[in-house]
Amino acid sequence: MLDGQVRYSPMCNNDGGVVDDVLVYKISDEYYMLVVNAANREKDFAWMKSNLKGSADIEDISDSIAQIALQGPASASVMKKLLPDEFIPSKYYSFKKDVSLDGVKCLISSTGYTGELGYEIYCPEADAVKIWNLLISTGSCCGLIPCGLGARDTLRMEAAMPLYGHEMDEKVSPLEAGLGIFVKTGKDDFAGKAALISRGDPMYARVGLAVTGRGIVREHCDLYLDDIVAGHTTSGTFCPFVNAPIAMAAVKTEYSQIGTKFEADVRGRRVEVEVIALPFYKRSKNTK
Repeated sequence: MLDGQVRYSPMCNNDGGVVDDVLVYKISDEYYMLVVNAANREKDFAWMKSNLKGSADIEDISDSIAQIALQGPASASVMKKLLPDEFIPSKYYSFKKDVSLDGVKCLISSTGYTGELGYEIYCPEADAVKIWNLLISTGSCCGLIPCGLGARDTLRMEAAMPLYGHEMDEKVSPLEAGLGIFVKTGKDDFAGKAALISRGDPMYARVGLAVTGRGIVREHCDLYLDDIVAGHTTSGTFCPFVNAPIAMAAVKTEYSQIGTKFEADVRGRRVEVEVIALPFYKRSKNTK
Protein backbone atom coordinates (compact mmCIF):
# COMPACT_ATOMS: atom_id res chain seq x y z
CA MET A 1 0.00 0.00 0.00
CA LEU A 2 1.46 3.35 -1.07
CA ASP A 3 1.15 6.78 0.49
CA GLY A 4 -2.02 8.42 -0.81
CA GLN A 5 -3.89 5.14 -1.28
CA VAL A 6 -7.13 4.01 0.40
CA ARG A 7 -8.10 0.43 1.16
CA TYR A 8 -11.47 -1.03 2.12
CA SER A 9 -11.55 -3.89 4.61
CA PRO A 10 -13.89 -5.72 6.95
CA MET A 11 -12.52 -5.68 10.51
CA CYS A 12 -13.07 -9.13 12.02
CA ASN A 13 -13.58 -10.18 15.61
CA ASN A 14 -11.97 -13.31 17.03
CA ASP A 15 -15.00 -15.43 16.06
CA GLY A 16 -14.72 -14.46 12.38
CA GLY A 17 -17.64 -12.04 12.46
CA VAL A 18 -17.41 -8.41 11.42
CA VAL A 19 -16.85 -5.67 14.00
CA ASP A 20 -17.25 -3.10 11.21
CA ASP A 21 -16.10 -2.36 7.68
CA VAL A 22 -13.56 0.44 7.45
CA LEU A 23 -11.53 2.56 5.06
CA VAL A 24 -7.81 2.79 5.72
CA TYR A 25 -5.98 5.89 4.42
CA LYS A 26 -2.18 5.63 4.27
CA ILE A 27 -0.75 9.05 5.02
CA SER A 28 2.78 7.70 5.54
CA ASP A 29 4.54 4.62 6.89
CA GLU A 30 3.99 5.98 10.39
CA TYR A 31 0.54 7.54 10.08
CA TYR A 32 -2.77 6.08 8.92
CA MET A 33 -6.32 7.38 9.11
CA LEU A 34 -9.21 4.93 9.60
CA VAL A 35 -12.77 5.87 8.70
CA VAL A 36 -15.48 3.82 10.39
CA ASN A 37 -19.27 3.78 10.39
CA ALA A 38 -20.40 6.64 12.64
CA ALA A 39 -22.81 4.48 14.66
CA ASN A 40 -19.95 2.09 15.50
CA ARG A 41 -17.42 4.75 16.48
CA GLU A 42 -17.09 3.94 20.19
CA LYS A 43 -17.25 0.18 19.69
CA ASP A 44 -14.65 0.25 16.90
CA PHE A 45 -12.26 2.46 18.83
CA ALA A 46 -12.48 0.22 21.90
CA TRP A 47 -11.83 -2.88 19.77
CA MET A 48 -8.82 -1.38 18.01
CA LYS A 49 -7.43 0.06 21.24
CA SER A 50 -7.60 -3.33 22.94
CA ASN A 51 -5.85 -5.04 20.02
CA LEU A 52 -2.91 -2.69 19.47
CA LYS A 53 0.44 -4.39 18.93
CA GLY A 54 4.01 -3.22 19.11
CA SER A 55 4.54 0.54 19.45
CA ALA A 56 1.35 1.52 17.63
CA ASP A 57 -0.97 4.11 19.15
CA ILE A 58 -4.45 5.22 18.18
CA GLU A 59 -6.49 8.39 18.75
CA ASP A 60 -10.18 9.08 18.11
CA ILE A 61 -10.32 12.45 16.33
CA SER A 62 -13.95 12.12 15.21
CA ASP A 63 -15.19 15.21 17.07
CA SER A 64 -12.69 17.46 15.30
CA ILE A 65 -13.27 16.24 11.72
CA ALA A 66 -16.24 16.62 9.37
CA GLN A 67 -16.83 14.68 6.17
CA ILE A 68 -18.88 15.89 3.21
CA ALA A 69 -19.52 13.53 0.29
CA LEU A 70 -19.78 14.96 -3.22
CA GLN A 71 -21.23 12.20 -5.39
CA GLY A 72 -22.57 11.70 -8.89
CA PRO A 73 -21.55 11.92 -12.57
CA ALA A 74 -21.09 15.70 -12.38
CA SER A 75 -18.94 15.63 -9.23
CA ALA A 76 -15.70 15.88 -11.25
CA SER A 77 -17.01 18.99 -13.00
CA VAL A 78 -17.75 20.60 -9.63
CA MET A 79 -14.30 19.74 -8.30
CA LYS A 80 -12.64 21.21 -11.40
CA LYS A 81 -14.40 24.51 -10.72
CA LEU A 82 -12.80 24.57 -7.28
CA LEU A 83 -9.31 23.16 -7.79
CA PRO A 84 -6.57 22.62 -10.38
CA ASP A 85 -6.29 19.03 -11.59
CA GLU A 86 -3.15 18.32 -9.53
CA PHE A 87 -5.12 18.72 -6.30
CA ILE A 88 -7.93 16.37 -7.34
CA PRO A 89 -7.37 12.62 -6.77
CA SER A 90 -7.41 10.98 -10.20
CA LYS A 91 -7.46 7.30 -9.23
CA TYR A 92 -10.30 5.52 -7.47
CA TYR A 93 -9.47 4.93 -3.80
CA SER A 94 -6.71 7.52 -3.69
CA PHE A 95 -6.52 10.87 -1.92
CA LYS A 96 -4.81 14.24 -1.78
CA LYS A 97 -4.02 15.76 1.61
CA ASP A 98 -3.45 19.36 2.70
CA VAL A 99 -5.58 20.69 -0.15
CA SER A 100 -6.76 24.28 0.33
CA LEU A 101 -10.46 24.82 -0.39
CA ASP A 102 -11.20 28.51 0.02
CA GLY A 103 -8.45 28.68 2.63
CA VAL A 104 -9.56 25.53 4.51
CA LYS A 105 -7.05 22.68 4.67
CA CYS A 106 -8.81 19.49 3.51
CA LEU A 107 -8.14 15.87 2.64
CA ILE A 108 -9.98 14.87 -0.55
CA SER A 109 -10.42 11.23 -1.54
CA SER A 110 -11.90 9.56 -4.59
CA THR A 111 -14.26 7.39 -2.54
CA GLY A 112 -17.94 7.17 -1.70
CA TYR A 113 -20.84 4.95 -0.81
CA THR A 114 -23.10 5.44 -3.81
CA GLY A 115 -21.55 3.33 -6.56
CA GLU A 116 -21.08 6.50 -8.60
CA LEU A 117 -18.15 8.75 -9.38
CA GLY A 118 -17.54 10.93 -6.35
CA TYR A 119 -15.32 12.40 -3.68
CA GLU A 120 -15.27 12.63 0.10
CA ILE A 121 -13.93 15.80 1.66
CA TYR A 122 -12.53 15.82 5.21
CA CYS A 123 -12.11 19.18 6.89
CA PRO A 124 -11.97 20.66 10.40
CA GLU A 125 -15.37 20.43 12.06
CA ALA A 126 -15.45 24.19 12.56
CA ASP A 127 -15.19 24.75 8.78
CA ALA A 128 -17.82 22.23 7.67
CA VAL A 129 -20.55 24.81 7.04
CA LYS A 130 -18.16 26.96 4.99
CA ILE A 131 -17.17 24.00 2.77
CA TRP A 132 -20.82 22.91 2.47
CA ASN A 133 -21.90 26.35 1.29
CA LEU A 134 -18.94 26.52 -1.10
CA LEU A 135 -19.96 23.22 -2.71
CA ILE A 136 -23.64 24.19 -2.97
CA SER A 137 -22.89 27.55 -4.57
CA THR A 138 -20.26 26.14 -6.93
CA GLY A 139 -22.26 23.10 -7.96
CA SER A 140 -25.66 24.72 -8.44
CA CYS A 141 -25.00 25.14 -12.16
CA CYS A 142 -24.31 21.38 -12.38
CA GLY A 143 -27.55 20.41 -10.66
CA LEU A 144 -26.01 19.83 -7.23
CA ILE A 145 -28.57 19.37 -4.46
CA PRO A 146 -28.36 18.13 -0.85
CA CYS A 147 -29.04 14.44 -0.29
CA GLY A 148 -29.93 12.59 2.90
CA LEU A 149 -29.31 9.07 4.16
CA GLY A 150 -32.53 7.74 2.62
CA ALA A 151 -31.35 8.66 -0.87
CA ARG A 152 -27.86 7.39 -0.08
CA ASP A 153 -29.37 4.06 0.93
CA THR A 154 -31.14 3.57 -2.40
CA LEU A 155 -27.90 4.39 -4.23
CA ARG A 156 -25.80 1.91 -2.28
CA MET A 157 -28.54 -0.68 -2.77
CA GLU A 158 -28.48 -0.27 -6.54
CA ALA A 159 -24.70 -0.63 -6.46
CA ALA A 160 -25.07 -3.71 -4.17
CA MET A 161 -22.80 -2.18 -1.54
CA PRO A 162 -23.22 -3.98 1.81
CA LEU A 163 -24.17 -2.02 4.91
CA TYR A 164 -23.09 -2.88 8.43
CA GLY A 165 -26.04 -4.08 10.50
CA HIS A 166 -27.73 -5.42 7.38
CA GLU A 167 -25.46 -7.54 5.17
CA MET A 168 -22.83 -7.97 7.90
CA ASP A 169 -22.56 -7.92 11.67
CA GLU A 170 -20.56 -9.51 14.47
CA LYS A 171 -22.01 -12.95 13.72
CA VAL A 172 -21.87 -12.85 9.91
CA SER A 173 -18.47 -13.59 8.40
CA PRO A 174 -17.11 -11.44 5.56
CA LEU A 175 -17.16 -14.57 3.39
CA GLU A 176 -20.93 -14.92 3.90
CA ALA A 177 -21.36 -11.20 3.20
CA GLY A 178 -19.74 -11.54 -0.23
CA LEU A 179 -16.54 -9.79 0.91
CA GLY A 180 -14.18 -12.73 0.48
CA ILE A 181 -12.04 -10.76 -1.99
CA PHE A 182 -10.97 -8.54 0.92
CA VAL A 183 -10.02 -11.42 3.23
CA LYS A 184 -6.70 -13.14 2.57
CA THR A 185 -6.42 -16.17 4.83
CA GLY A 186 -2.97 -16.91 3.38
CA LYS A 187 -1.47 -13.75 4.87
CA ASP A 188 0.05 -13.29 8.32
CA ASP A 189 -2.16 -13.86 11.33
CA PHE A 190 -5.01 -11.43 11.97
CA ALA A 191 -8.00 -11.30 14.29
CA GLY A 192 -10.54 -13.86 13.17
CA LYS A 193 -8.27 -15.76 10.77
CA ALA A 194 -8.36 -19.06 12.69
CA ALA A 195 -12.13 -18.82 13.14
CA LEU A 196 -12.71 -18.12 9.45
CA ILE A 197 -10.62 -21.13 8.47
CA SER A 198 -12.33 -23.39 11.01
CA ARG A 199 -15.78 -22.37 9.74
CA GLY A 200 -14.97 -23.90 6.37
CA ASP A 201 -16.93 -23.02 3.26
CA PRO A 202 -19.63 -20.39 3.85
CA MET A 203 -23.10 -21.79 4.53
CA TYR A 204 -24.75 -18.60 3.27
CA ALA A 205 -24.21 -16.32 0.28
CA ARG A 206 -25.24 -12.73 -0.38
CA VAL A 207 -27.50 -12.50 -3.43
CA GLY A 208 -29.53 -9.91 -5.27
CA LEU A 209 -33.28 -10.26 -5.60
CA ALA A 210 -35.68 -8.87 -8.17
CA VAL A 211 -39.18 -8.52 -6.75
CA THR A 212 -41.35 -10.20 -9.37
CA GLY A 213 -44.53 -10.16 -7.28
CA ARG A 214 -46.55 -7.18 -6.06
CA GLY A 215 -45.07 -5.18 -3.21
CA ILE A 216 -41.82 -3.97 -1.69
CA VAL A 217 -39.62 -6.41 0.20
CA ARG A 218 -37.56 -4.92 3.00
CA GLU A 219 -35.06 -6.40 5.48
CA HIS A 220 -35.78 -9.30 7.85
CA CYS A 221 -38.20 -11.15 5.55
CA ASP A 222 -37.86 -14.94 5.54
CA LEU A 223 -37.41 -16.47 2.10
CA TYR A 224 -39.33 -19.65 1.36
CA LEU A 225 -38.60 -22.30 -1.23
CA ASP A 226 -41.79 -24.34 -1.02
CA ASP A 227 -41.97 -24.91 2.76
CA ILE A 228 -38.23 -24.53 3.37
CA VAL A 229 -36.85 -21.32 4.87
CA ALA A 230 -33.85 -20.84 2.60
CA GLY A 231 -32.64 -17.48 3.94
CA HIS A 232 -33.75 -13.95 4.73
CA THR A 233 -33.55 -10.50 3.22
CA THR A 234 -30.95 -8.10 4.59
CA SER A 235 -31.90 -4.89 2.73
CA GLY A 236 -34.71 -3.94 0.40
CA THR A 237 -36.57 -0.96 -1.01
CA PHE A 238 -37.85 0.64 -4.21
CA CYS A 239 -34.88 2.09 -6.09
CA PRO A 240 -35.60 5.05 -8.39
CA PHE A 241 -32.81 4.61 -10.95
CA VAL A 242 -33.58 0.97 -11.74
CA ASN A 243 -37.27 1.85 -11.30
CA ALA A 244 -38.09 -1.32 -9.43
CA PRO A 245 -38.23 -2.84 -5.96
CA ILE A 246 -35.08 -4.84 -5.23
CA ALA A 247 -33.49 -6.54 -2.24
CA MET A 248 -30.34 -8.22 -1.05
CA ALA A 249 -30.48 -11.42 0.95
CA ALA A 250 -28.47 -14.05 2.76
CA VAL A 251 -29.49 -17.45 1.43
CA LYS A 252 -28.15 -20.96 1.88
CA THR A 253 -25.43 -21.47 -0.70
CA GLU A 254 -27.22 -24.37 -2.37
CA TYR A 255 -30.07 -22.01 -3.25
CA SER A 256 -27.97 -19.04 -4.40
CA GLN A 257 -27.92 -19.69 -8.13
CA ILE A 258 -29.19 -16.96 -10.46
CA GLY A 259 -32.78 -17.70 -11.45
CA THR A 260 -33.76 -19.35 -8.16
CA LYS A 261 -37.25 -18.23 -7.14
CA PHE A 262 -38.41 -17.68 -3.57
CA GLU A 263 -41.40 -16.31 -1.76
CA ALA A 264 -40.64 -13.53 0.71
CA ASP A 265 -42.80 -13.38 3.81
CA VAL A 266 -43.80 -9.70 3.99
CA ARG A 267 -45.84 -9.31 7.19
CA GLY A 268 -47.60 -12.61 6.57
CA ARG A 269 -48.07 -12.15 2.82
CA ARG A 270 -45.96 -14.08 0.32
CA VAL A 271 -44.29 -11.99 -2.41
CA GLU A 272 -42.43 -13.65 -5.28
CA VAL A 273 -38.74 -12.81 -5.78
CA GLU A 274 -35.98 -14.15 -8.01
CA VAL A 275 -32.19 -14.27 -7.63
CA ILE A 276 -30.45 -12.00 -10.15
CA ALA A 277 -26.85 -10.91 -10.68
CA LEU A 278 -25.23 -8.20 -8.57
CA PRO A 279 -24.79 -5.28 -8.80
CA PHE A 280 -28.21 -4.04 -9.85
CA TYR A 281 -26.51 -0.98 -11.38
CA LYS A 282 -22.89 -0.33 -12.39
CA ARG A 283 -21.71 3.05 -13.55
CA SER A 284 -20.08 3.43 -16.94
CA LYS A 285 -16.31 3.84 -16.75
CA ASN A 286 -16.45 6.72 -19.17
CA THR A 287 -18.22 8.89 -16.59
CA LYS A 288 -14.87 9.85 -15.07
